[in-house]
Amino acid sequence: MKKIKFSEDEKVRIKDAVTELEKTTAGELVLYFARKSDNYPGSRWKFSAIIGASVSLGIGLLSYLFILPTWLTPFTISVVILVLMILAYLLAIFIPNLRLSLSSNRTISKRVLTKARDVFLQEEVFKTKDRIGILIFISEFEHKVVVLGDSEINKKISGKDWKHIVDTIVLGIKHQQVAQGIVNSVTTCQELLLENGFTNVEKDGNELPNEIRVEE
Repeated sequence: MKKIKFSEDEKVRIKDAVTELEKTTAGELVLYFARKSDNYPGSRWKFSAIIGASVSLGIGLLSYLFILPTWLTPFTISVVILVLMILAYLLAIFIPNLRLSLSSNRTISKRVLTKARDVFLQEEVFKTKDRIGILIFISEFEHKVVVLGDSEINKKISGKDWKHIVDTIVLGIKHQQVAQGIVNSVTTCQELLLENGFTNVEKDGNELPNEIRVEE
């Protein structure tokens, strides 16, 4: 999968959108673009087990139909199954999309949310004077987005209210217009803050950097 890259012009456009949001609202916005949220190691074992079970079932069927080759002794069968399971495990290591496809949507969502919460702490989104920080976390590999607000934001805006912002970015990723999707989402976030009474207030300077953080 080709990595998404942001040109300098796109980074400036995104930064300008964040700056505009912070001029007109009380919010402080952090944008974080991660390459992935997890390696999904459990999927390697899952794929290995699927291959092992499938081969065992196939061999069992051949034996039932009396067409199992005579050279396939119990020892040989065990070795063949073991080798195929090892190869399946190694294959899953080198094919990220295979690991992702073998992970449930619930597992993927959980891993993305966990990473987003870690980033919230790492980027110190909670360190604003009035607890009005917002994190928009984008995970490229999973094509998922999480929006997390600090305590004062969460008093008026719930997780469901962020859905349009999430959908806008995901759509941008799918149509290879990531930067524009992010800019549009920042504008939507600005409108949502104003609708919920987070109008501009006197701030002690810019509390959180406005540039998008891109994880390499």
